[in-house]
Amino acid sequence: MTAALLLAFCAPGFAQERVEIGWTGEQGYFEHRTPTSDHPLQYYFSAQRKQEFLQAETDGCAVKSACDDTNVELSQGEIATPPFPKMLQIVYALKTDTDNRPYWKSILAETAPGMYREIFLLKNEGGFWKWPPSRYGVMKAGDTNVLFTNDATTSRDMWCTGEFWVSRKSGPTVIDFLPVAAAMDKAAPANSVAVTPMCAAVSLEKLEVRSIVQKSNPECRACGFEGSVVVKFKLEGSRAVPVSAVFSKDEEH
Repeated sequence: MTAALLLAFCAPGFAQERVEIGWTGEQGYFEHRTPTSDHPLQYYFSAQRKQEFLQAETDGCAVKSACDDTNVELSQGEIATPPFPKMLQIVYALKTDTDNRPYWKSILAETAPGMYREIFLLKNEGGFWKWPPSRYGVMKAGDTNVLFTNDATTSRDMWCTGEFWVSRKSGPTVIDFLPVAAAMDKAAPANSVAVTPMCAAVSLEKLEVRSIVQKSNPECRACGFEGSVVVKFKLEGSRAVPVSAVFSKDEEH
């Protein structure tokens, strides 16, 4: 399975962790879990938080004036998300005239009146993600409400990124799709890989994940397509459990 798909298939997560993804000129794409804690809502609009953003987006304030708080544009959005707690999305963006603006996208879950826990943070540097950032939403997967975020990128290999959560007593919890990824690997022919990123492969309404399958070492980016693999799944708590996996050969190749 390609790195793009592996990164998109989430490992188990808990409400005390946040999903942090980003792009830097040195590291490229990264995704990991980091500890998170509760803060008053004011913290996410504070000078401290703005400076964290500015330090990351301006090479450590190489030019002192670049770290002026007035260079940050803040926006806040809320969507009704039952049965999830009150959720907010906050975007920090540099005030620029370019189409691909550096920004942070933060998703918060209310844990007590006036207190919020950050469950997702996207750090966009170098225009890897398209502007403007998308809004999170809630969609049905069978009888389960799933919170999701899906962000389009400028990459031809990894054209979007996404995360999915279910509501648990401890808070929104990342869905574990690793069993589904294993079922896709098993169903695909030998010496081939599933190449569709999770954000594009999953269909919550159909309870399925569908991916294009390509030879492991194709002669070109658009060569060596073998067919597609479809995994039907069910949600058991925060795990996506495979029900069936079928590979269909592409008769044209």
